[in-house]
Amino acid sequence: ASSSSSSSAAASAASASSSSSSAVAASAAASKDGGTGAGGSKVAGAASSSGGSSGSSSAPDLTKSPRWPEIEVLSRFLLMLSFNNRLNVTKHLADIFHIVSLLMATGPPLIRSSLHGLTVNVIQSLCTSLPVGEDALRALRVQLGEFSLPRTKLLFGVSTANRDSSVFDVTPRNIKAPSAHEGVQLTSVETVVDSLMDVVSVCEGAMPDISMRSRWISLACRTAFQDNLALQSRAFVALGCTAAQLSGDEGLLTEILTLLSEQLTALRNLELVQAVLISLTRLHAILPRDSPHGPLLFWVAIGVLQTSVKELFPPALRLLEVNLQHNHANGAFSGRSVSAVYMEAREPFSASLDALDRLCELSFRTNFNFAFTATILKGLRHPQPMTKGITVRVLRLMFDIASKNAAGQVELTTDVVGYLTALVCVAEETRQLVLSGDDDEEEVAADDILSAYGLEVKPALTYSRLWSLAGDDNTVGALLVTLLATMLANAENDLERKFMYELLAEAAIALPKVFPVARDLVMPLITQVVSQSQDPTLIEAVQGIVNTLVSDSSASGQNAQGDEFNQAFLGRIACAGLPDAGSFERLKRMDGIVRSEEVGKLLIAMLSPNEASA
Repeated sequence: ASSSSSSSAAASAASASSSSSSAVAASAAASKDGGTGAGGSKVAGAASSSGGSSGSSSAPDLTKSPRWPEIEVLSRFLLMLSFNNRLNVTKHLADIFHIVSLLMATGPPLIRSSLHGLTVNVIQSLCTSLPVGEDALRALRVQLGEFSLPRTKLLFGVSTANRDSSVFDVTPRNIKAPSAHEGVQLTSVETVVDSLMDVVSVCEGAMPDISMRSRWISLACRTAFQDNLALQSRAFVALGCTAAQLSGDEGLLTEILTLLSEQLTALRNLELVQAVLISLTRLHAILPRDSPHGPLLFWVAIGVLQTSVKELFPPALRLLEVNLQHNHANGAFSGRSVSAVYMEAREPFSASLDALDRLCELSFRTNFNFAFTATILKGLRHPQPMTKGITVRVLRLMFDIASKNAAGQVELTTDVVGYLTALVCVAEETRQLVLSGDDDEEEVAADDILSAYGLEVKPALTYSRLWSLAGDDNTVGALLVTLLATMLANAENDLERKFMYELLAEAAIALPKVFPVARDLVMPLITQVVSQSQDPTLIEAVQGIVNTLVSDSSASGQNAQGDEFNQAFLGRIACAGLPDAGSFERLKRMDGIVRSEEVGKLLIAMLSPNEASA
């Protein structure tokens, strides 16, 4: 029976592709061993070796590797041996899962289905052979059910729309590789590896003598630091997911940052940079409470976001979010403001970070909260819808941390105006914090007295609390108005635009002195509204804005100081880049490359702190 099974496996593999000599040798070894654990070990080892050294670093597509036919054949052998639990899965689980993480969603439908089928079979074998208690068995069965769902099959690149996805349909259509390179989503690898790690945790609980986790970390680490475009990115994602269970080992973090500095300086492999950022995000879990890497990784994330490279924005935002959560949970902001903690960490590397600020024309020294908001603002207009959600979460998280006083209550100050302004525009629940309320009754009474004497009364303002935060600080007021105008210029629909115009109309009334700083941004938009809109509310809002700008023009003609707050004012406070902060389209590709090189220099400085301080 074992011989027949091996012959069937050989036939299926031969149908999949032409076998190389090493694949034949491995299959022969398995046949002689009757498909037992030793034979399965040889097949698993050969497949792992093929995947880990698939060829030249210049081949980003694994299917174009000279060893791809061998990988196809060995993948089919692993699948066939897994049907009768011939792989000794408890012994070789780490190797098998390492292979799955490297090869999933790659190649023709037959191979994709084979890798998914192998995973399901391995978990099924664990359910039937692993000596575990009822709770552990239940956990394995949950994972088995999850991996059998259509959504999980899609992560493996297996379509459930037709029967061609079956591991037994060895048809020309099913064994033909895709005409174009179809890269796997790194988030798919992350999701699958997380689920496989849950399986490993159950197995290690039942068999503590077998260090499956350490074995997988070792395999992933070895592959991640090899120069291999086809597999390196997947290996880094797997490394982040598996090594996150370690504690206190920051040496790995240093090695990853070193590689990231090299990649950002060259900026040739965006997928690898994405993978490294995902790995860094996951490795926050190994940072000790007082690790210097905690605050520094904030500036790594900010630096990558400052490049404004569209592909790097989602993983950099996730890194930023997790860094804020990590530092907040470890009490880094207890008794100190967020800006004070991060600006102190920035000081030893201020040369590189200040250079980045100058390239972006956004100074964290001028105003931390507006520079932070402007740096991530593009995320609201990222082509991936999920990125907008992450951006809003990060803004809300930063606002929640920065606005809490010692008693844990929200306290609105100028330190949160940047976050608050952006959130008012995109998160309706935040608007409640700045709506006029009962504490404005004295102002209303004063207006009644002015009206009784026939004096001019300003219109009632809906968001008076927001404007009051900037009323005494012209720099904050100018940044607030510019941020609103920037978000208006990049609004996506009529509903957003209408709200933004109404908000700007209030800003024109509340902050007339600094409002002209946004003139160059809003005038082209206003002209378009006047010529095209039929909405009376919108036209009324626009009219209020125009009245303020006209009044300012008259005042500037009579007052030598009246023209102080124009767009040039932003340059004087080192924030001239704020009007361009809302869109990726405003950045030239060469600018992104130059900024990326500067981030690479920043990382080199962080890895050589003595040289940086000198």
